[in-house]
Amino acid sequence: MLIFSFYFIYMQDLRPFFDPEHFIETKDEGTYSPMQWGANINCATKDSFDWDDADIVIVGCGEMRGDETGVDFTNGPDAVREQLYKSYNWHPAVKIADAGNIRKGATADDTRAALREVLYEIHQAGKTAIVIGGSHDLTMQQYEVFRKAEQMGIQTDLKLVSDANAGIKEIELIKLLRKFSETVSTAATGYSPAIIANYCYELSKEYNQFYHDYSILGEDDLSVRNFRLALSKLTSEIIYEGMWLLGIEMPERM
Repeated sequence: MLIFSFYFIYMQDLRPFFDPEHFIETKDEGTYSPMQWGANINCATKDSFDWDDADIVIVGCGEMRGDETGVDFTNGPDAVREQLYKSYNWHPAVKIADAGNIRKGATADDTRAALREVLYEIHQAGKTAIVIGGSHDLTMQQYEVFRKAEQMGIQTDLKLVSDANAGIKEIELIKLLRKFSETVSTAATGYSPAIIANYCYELSKEYNQFYHDYSILGEDDLSVRNFRLALSKLTSEIIYEGMWLLGIEMPERM
């Protein structure tokens, strides 16, 4: 009952994100020998799925619309499984679960949103996610979103701030920049991208006031000028990152 409860709590709301039939269900019983990965990976079938003991969870996604190949969606994940499952398992201590393939969304953004939900739950469960198939931007970058949600932080060079004799507006801007990591984590936990949108709006307003009150390129003191340029660059990067998480493209110049 403990295993079933784990499955119910963590996977019930995730199953709609996946294709109904798993790769393993297309194979005849006995296709894989006991020494092959195909006989040892715990797969999400119509009947059951348990990732409680898994160290690694595989997630397939054939989305290609974020690439420039002109390909819409591929069976890349199952092509990878075809070879992986034939491989021999020389590391029995490593436990792997395979959650199946993310359904194709109406748009690439829909697919990405489903993948983000799934990867976040895997992360929260303390597992390592491996995404197979699809374009590089979909797999690695979406995984990085959740890695950064808890690990990304803004490091401030205190000596640089001290040398520049930072003013009140500059200090307020730094404080707001340092809240980005916390904001992303809160948005991910509450499934509320609006939190990131509001943060970017407030950051833009704060920087606009800073830009109005302080000279940057016209500053005579080199250390102050460099500090303000660095602060401007960091603000730009954070706004860009926030917009990227929301799926909004930023112009090169305004």
